[in-house]
Amino acid sequence: MYISGKVTHSVLTFLAKESVDIEPLFENTDLPAEFLRDPSCWLEAPKVEQFLHFLENRFSPNYPGESLIEKVGLANHELRTWGVLDSVLKMMMDPQDIYLQPQRFISYFVSPAPPTINIVHNSTSIEFEVPITTDEYPLFAAYMKSIFEVLPCFMGKTIATASWLGNKISVDWNSKQEDLFSKDDEEPNYNPEVVQSLVASIESKERELENQIEINSFKDLEIEKLQKRIAKFKLLDPEEIKKTRASTQQSFEELEKVVNMPLINIQSQMLKMSDYLTRAQQLITLLVGQNRMDKQVKEAMKRVDWDHIRQRFTHTVQDGVNNIESIRREVEAFKNKAEENEFETDMTMSKLDSVIDRAVSSLSVKLKNRHIFIDRMLFFGRDIFINKSKLEKFFEKLLEFSANEISDKGYIRVMSRPRPRVAEIEIVDNGQGMNKASLENFMKDPFIASVITEHKATLQLITSGPEGSTLLIQIPSIGVNYVKDNESSRPRDLR
Repeated sequence: MYISGKVTHSVLTFLAKESVDIEPLFENTDLPAEFLRDPSCWLEAPKVEQFLHFLENRFSPNYPGESLIEKVGLANHELRTWGVLDSVLKMMMDPQDIYLQPQRFISYFVSPAPPTINIVHNSTSIEFEVPITTDEYPLFAAYMKSIFEVLPCFMGKTIATASWLGNKISVDWNSKQEDLFSKDDEEPNYNPEVVQSLVASIESKERELENQIEINSFKDLEIEKLQKRIAKFKLLDPEEIKKTRASTQQSFEELEKVVNMPLINIQSQMLKMSDYLTRAQQLITLLVGQNRMDKQVKEAMKRVDWDHIRQRFTHTVQDGVNNIESIRREVEAFKNKAEENEFETDMTMSKLDSVIDRAVSSLSVKLKNRHIFIDRMLFFGRDIFINKSKLEKFFEKLLEFSANEISDKGYIRVMSRPRPRVAEIEIVDNGQGMNKASLENFMKDPFIASVITEHKATLQLITSGPEGSTLLIQIPSIGVNYVKDNESSRPRDLR
């Protein structure tokens, strides 16, 4: 999940207006400073939440009894930090136009746009649910709650009331809100249809621009990961590299060939997507301008081949993602050739998050046709004494076991975090509920049992029901004797 730079840009602008020197703040995150201050950029959600947490702890004492993040959200109608969206909101006539389309508004701040379900609305309030909880992203949720409250102020009306509890959002506004300005002073002198058409056009252009920036950001991240992995491949075994110096050039020519072809394909797919977006925008502008579905609009839809665009758009994007994934897997294969003999049975100090990340990437390729999305939230962030190759295979098998509980189209969330003396990994799915007996049989597999024993790990089924299951894995991270001996340790709880 990605969060818009509108959020971080708003907070930094607010602090700058409060005479705070914001330059030193960038040292507390690895997110680029220029991205944090760009409302059109998309940033990794966990890193944004960590940065907001730092700012909240650092500056909230300056505002006793208030939350810095909520205070920024309530000031957004004056900050003008949302780029084109500020102008779009000021052109709207009634806040209901925004509140009654919550997914559309949230999509300006979250990518991919989360679905809104269980929508209940009437003339003065609305309730809905999103797959983002206050437990996962408390400060981002606080910011969004505040901006839902302040939205009427963009139209010169009084503030609304909002709440975000768990994954449920409620907004209550007064349909008979008093205007902050005299109607005599602010009498509109423009054609509403023209304004609606202009607003739709501006929104479409901004979304098109943000989508392209998001795509470029994804490609930059992938290229950066590739560069790091290629560098690691070069340094894996210096002695072996010296012995095979004559064949190194040929190997990297092959690597370059493997990398370049999918990238060329991606570029072609992105150009197609740009064309689709342009044609879709033309159609939307026509629809809004006419404000009805007449023969002229139907003819326009036929001419731009709207049905074909709608069917092919997601496939085109998926083709690009699959090609990027193929790059990662090919580079991974090169690296594994150099590692497999040396690290097959060794316990080493390694980054747990990297092992989980590779397992997720490997399984994602297998699941691409089942429409199962795996979300990574890796917060352990340190080295741990593990067998990398075995543990990677263990997590791949465990995630595949979890995926088998999902019939079709679903998600799995993998989260790692530090706990006292252990690394904790939580796997959550939205399947039909995991059977405890099936899990016990899975754990009796010789390979799975050996990995659990070797790492002195525990594996527990925390919840299981029609809404999904939660698995919890704990691996000792400090103060454990990893030297093999004949002394048997006391039995572990492997429920």
